[in-house]
Amino acid sequence: MQTVFSTVLPDMPAAAVIWLVLLAVAATVVAALIVRPSRFRSELVERISDAARPSSIERAERTRVRDRERIRYADEMAVAASRATATAERSRADG
Repeated sequence: MQTVFSTVLPDMPAAAVIWLVLLAVAATVVAALIVRPSRFRSELVERISDAARPSSIERAERTRVRDRERIRYADEMAVAASRATATAERSRADG
């Protein structure tokens, strides 16, 4: 009578060796990527990455635009505050 173990166990060492080889290859690739990631990076990826990053001129221009918008907003708030003050003084004088 043949059991499941008697049919599977003779093939187990070969399967175990195959899995260990696959794990060793995967571990080697992961270790290589961790130790020297630049070695596996292509020149095309570098060029695309550099092109995607904004230049310092673009960043400076964005900062200037943002600063102008903040100044304009602060001026609008100052005008609104002075109008509110004038309205409050008028209502006190009337009341």
